[in-house]
Amino acid sequence: DATHPYATEVTKNIRLAAKEIGVEYLRLVRDESQRQSKYIYVSSAKEAAEYLRNNPVKTLLTIGSKELAHFANIPNFAESIFARVLPFAEVVQKCTELGFKGKQLICMQGPFSTQLNVAMIKSLQVQCVVTKDSGDTGGFLEKCQAAEETNSQLIIIGRPNEETGYRFEEVKQQLSARFSIVKKKETAEKRNMFPLFLSLQQKRVVVFGGGKVAERRVKSMVKYGAKITVVSPQITPEIQKLKDSGEITYIE
Repeated sequence: DATHPYATEVTKNIRLAAKEIGVEYLRLVRDESQRQSKYIYVSSAKEAAEYLRNNPVKTLLTIGSKELAHFANIPNFAESIFARVLPFAEVVQKCTELGFKGKQLICMQGPFSTQLNVAMIKSLQVQCVVTKDSGDTGGFLEKCQAAEETNSQLIIIGRPNEETGYRFEEVKQQLSARFSIVKKKETAEKRNMFPLFLSLQQKRVVVFGGGKVAERRVKSMVKYGAKITVVSPQITPEIQKLKDSGEITYIE
C-alpha cells in the first residue's frame, strides 16, 4: 500500500481487502519533512480554514477537493481563495456546488514543478499556500521551494495519524528477500541497453530523414553501439558532425 499519507479511506479499504482474501499487507510510509519555524503547522483542513478566517490573505489551496467545504465558510472566499484540484467532471461539479468557480478553480493534474508553482502563485497574486506534507513524491518539496521563492506563507496540514509500516528501503529489502531478488553482476553489453531493453551493439539501424526528429533519434541510439545509416537529401549540422567523426554513415 503506497498511497499517500492522507488517503486514509483508501488505505483502510486496501487493508480490509487484503485481510478478506488472505493476502499479506505491507504499508509503505513516506518520510515526513522536518518542522521549520518559518512555516505554519495545523492539524486539519478545518484548522487551516480557521487560521485564514482570522488572518485573511489571498490563498492557493493545493490539498485536493475533499475538504474544500471548510474554506467555503470564510467571508469573501470567492475573492480570496483559489483551489487547485483534479480535472475530473465530478470534482468540478462538487467544487462548483460549494461556490468555487471561474478563476477560483484551477483544474490540473500534477506533478507540478517548482517553476510552475511559482508561475501560478505570481499569476494569482496570492500571499499564502496551503498544502499537505505528502512527501517528496507528492510534490511537497516543489511547493516549499515555490513558497520560499515568492515569499509566500506556507500552511502545512499535518498527517492525520501516526502511521505504522515500512520505509521505502525497508520495503525493497523485504521484497528482495521474499522473492530472492539478488543484484547480479551485469556484463558491459547488458548494462549498455537501449531503453527498449534491446541490445543495439553492432546492429544495423537505418534512419530515414535528416531533420530535428531524426537528429534526436540518431543521437539517442549512437551511444548504444548501433551501426547507423542516415538516408536523407539533407541533414542537420549535428548529424553532419556525427558523419564527419565517422560515428554514422550518411547516404544523400
